[in-house]
Amino acid sequence: MKGEPFEIRLLHSEGKLVPVRVAPCTVVRGGRTLAVTFFLDLSARRQAEHQSLASEARFKRLIEGAPDGIAISKRGAFVYVNPAAATLLGESADQLIGKSIASFLDETGRRTFVERLAASKPGERTPPTEYLANRPDGSSITAEIVSMPFEWEGEPALIAFARDVTD
Repeated sequence: MKGEPFEIRLLHSEGKLVPVRVAPCTVVRGGRTLAVTFFLDLSARRQAEHQSLASEARFKRLIEGAPDGIAISKRGAFVYVNPAAATLLGESADQLIGKSIASFLDETGRRTFVERLAASKPGERTPPTEYLANRPDGSSITAEIVSMPFEWEGEPALIAFARDVTD
C-alpha cells in the first residue's frame, strides 16, 4: 500500500528550514505490516528552479528592452514579438501573435522569405536581407533582417532580428 507523497519543511541541525518530499508506504513482510517512508531533500532542486526563473527573467528583460525588433515564428506565424518589433510593424505584440509574417510582405518579399527559410540550417544565421514591410496603416518600412532556425518550446522555429533601415 502506498500513501500520497507530500512536501514539508524540516528544521535542519544547522537551524535552517529544508524543503523535503515525503513518500510514505506500507510493506507486508513476514505477516507484519511495516511503515516505510522515503525522504528527499529538495534544496538543490529548489535552488536550480530559482536560478532558472531568475535567468529567464533576466533574458526576458534583455529581449524586451532590445532596441532592435526580435520575433519568433513557427510555421510562418508569429509566436513572440518584442516591443521593438511590434513598433516596427505598427501593431501591438498581442495583435501580431498568430499573424502570418507573409501578410506584411509584398510578393517579392514573400518569395525571398520562403527561399531563405528553405535554405536555412539549424544554428546558422542567414545573411542580412532587406524587406519592404507594409504596416496596417498603409505606411511601409524597409527592415534589415537576420534570422536563424532554432527550437522553441520543443518545436522548430525561426528567430529573426530586424532593424529599420528606411531612408
